[in-house]
Amino acid sequence: MAIAGSRWDVIDGEAALAGVDLEALPLRRFLNAVYAWALQRVEDADQFTYLLEEPVQGRVRDTDVRREVEDFASFMAVMGGG
Repeated sequence: MAIAGSRWDVIDGEAALAGVDLEALPLRRFLNAVYAWALQRVEDADQFTYLLEEPVQGRVRDTDVRREVEDFASFMAVMGGG
């Protein structure tokens, strides 16, 4: 998460005050901790989560590829090529 990089001093400092060594956590727990830290600081948690889950512009998702393959297969079946 870019948030961890840009706010590491604050995130790490708060965790240290709470007795938690974030760098010792497994990656999944580290990411959960950073996500929880960020959620406490946003006005609209649902909007924040939505923006995090939004596809990165210019990247193709697996669901997009599957849908295009299915659409092409349907087209070929209609055209007599499938």
